[in-house]
Amino acid sequence: MKVLQSHRLLTLAVVLLGACNNQMQPAEQALQGADSAVSTASADASQYDPDKLAALKNRLADLHTAFNSKDYTGVLSAAPGISADANALAHEDASKKQAAAAAMASQWESASASVPKLMEAVKGRIDTLGKSRHVPKGINLSAGESAFGDATGLWDKAQSAHTGGNLADAVNSAKGAAAKLESAAEALKLPLPAAETATK
Repeated sequence: MKVLQSHRLLTLAVVLLGACNNQMQPAEQALQGADSAVSTASADASQYDPDKLAALKNRLADLHTAFNSKDYTGVLSAAPGISADANALAHEDASKKQAAAAAMASQWESASASVPKLMEAVKGRIDTLGKSRHVPKGINLSAGESAFGDATGLWDKAQSAHTGGNLADAVNSAKGAAAKLESAAEALKLPLPAAETATK
């Protein structure tokens, strides 16, 4: 009787082991799919949705723990949800990235139209004051010239960044150039139209 019972227990163990092994490969594939989906989402989510990405990575870590613990049923149950959520996040952040790129392009278009006009106005004021024997009271010509020089350098940097395809750096440098030109205009007591300062 004891021999028969032992035989049954051994048979059951073999069956369970076989079932476990049968689930191992699908679970491993599901885990790899979740890994790949989260990795793909990470590229943009790290910038646009870091909190959601962190939550996904925590779930993925739990999935690895389950696999290492041979909880293949749990892996097969949880992996599809992680993959689906990662794919949805990747799609959502791709849209955000596209919108951000469009906004950046619009800002550059505005800056490329306004900054040269600002530079022309400030340069004209500097040239006029430079020809004058006496600089009017309240005008700081040297400060204006210094700010204009800084603006010129920043605008050159902006144009180089744009040519190199780095739109974010181009816009940031253009904004810096505009700010310096506004400082120069203030030092030179040069009124600037509102449209020419709308680069921020």
